[in-house]
Amino acid sequence: MTVQTADGRVNTRAAIITVPDGFSRADAFTYVFDQFKADYGTSLTVVFFDLQPNKL
Repeated sequence: MTVQTADGRVNTRAAIITVPDGFSRADAFTYVFDQFKADYGTSLTVVFFDLQPNKL
């Protein structure tokens, strides 16, 4: 996920997350976005979000 703050700062994070069965894409988005809100506040714009399975 990449976010931009109201003052123009941009931050990108990429990680592997382990989620419980039944976790939806929306749940994953909220889980990651909440981490950004905790660090940067609530005035954020999501620039990019991608969710892929971690398997070949």
